[in-house]
Amino acid sequence: MPASRQSARRLGVALRRAEILALLDSRSQGWSAEELAYELHGDAGTPQALRTEMFRVPSILGDAATSTPYRLAAGLAACSDAGVLRLLREGLLAEMLESYTAPLLRRSRVLAVQLLRDQLDLAVGSAVRSSSDAGLLVRWLSTDMGAADLDAVEALRRLVGRGGARYLPFLASATRSACRDPDEKIPAKTRW
Repeated sequence: MPASRQSARRLGVALRRAEILALLDSRSQGWSAEELAYELHGDAGTPQALRTEMFRVPSILGDAATSTPYRLAAGLAACSDAGVLRLLREGLLAEMLESYTAPLLRRSRVLAVQLLRDQLDLAVGSAVRSSSDAGLLVRWLSTDMGAADLDAVEALRRLVGRGGARYLPFLASATRSACRDPDEKIPAKTRW
C-alpha cells in the first residue's frame, strides 16, 4: 500500500491534510501560500487560512515539510503518485500496480487533486495497455481505476481472444460502465 494511504489510515489524517500532502508531493519546487490556498479553496482561499492549516502539518510530518515555499523535504514522498510514477519510469509495471491499489484521495473534490488522480490513472492505464502482458491487464481491469478502461479490455481481447475466459467478464463489466441506461445501445467502440 502506498505510503500516503498507509500513513493516512494509521495516523487518522483528515482529508484536508491528505490533500495538502498530495499537493506538496506533486511539486518539488513547492507552493507559495497564495498558490496553495487557491488550489485548496479556490477564490475564497486566503494565505492566512492556509498558514493555519499548514501549522498543523508538522504534527503529521515533523520537520519533513518546509515553508517558503511550502514543500516536502528533499527525498520524501508522501503520496502514491510520486512512488507509482517512479516505478512507471523504471519500467516496474507489476510493482507499480501493486502499489497503486486505490484512487488517489477518492473523496477529494479539490480540482488539483482530481487532476493528479486523473493523471495517475491515465499514466498507469497507458503503461499497462502498452505492456502486452495479459496478467497486468487483468490486474489493472480488476481495480476501481481500470474497471471502465475500454482500451484495456480491447488490448486483453487481442491477447487472449474473443472467447477468452479472462476477457469476457471484463467485457461485460466495461459494457455496463459504458451504458448508463440499460436500454441504451452499446457504443460501437465496445462492440468487439
